[in-house]
Amino acid sequence: MEGLARVAGYTPRLVMNRICAEAGAGFAAVRFTTGGEEPADRVFEERCRRAGVRYVSLRSHFVRPKTSYMARLPDGGYDPHYGPAGTLAYAQAIAPVVESILSAAQRADGVHDILE
Repeated sequence: MEGLARVAGYTPRLVMNRICAEAGAGFAAVRFTTGGEEPADRVFEERCRRAGVRYVSLRSHFVRPKTSYMARLPDGGYDPHYGPAGTLAYAQAIAPVVESILSAAQRADGVHDILE
């Protein structure tokens, strides 16, 4: 696995997907967003699909103006990292996927579902 990152066609998300699969862990890729569609979104999603990597689109959870999801700076400006509203939107988008990954892992291990 160590040399995979240097093999043609292997991307970091594909390497992580493979490492997680070998360890029996779930993996999902997301692309940071504060709303709106960016041209790179579709490219990223398609590359994940072709690589067999689970992709989670966050777009539908970021429907307000972009700045409403950003952290505020002391001078009143915006930092594009998530503030409280961005963190909440992200959590709402990713929670069902995390629950699905955990449930699948627990079923595979014969462990009772702690999410119910």
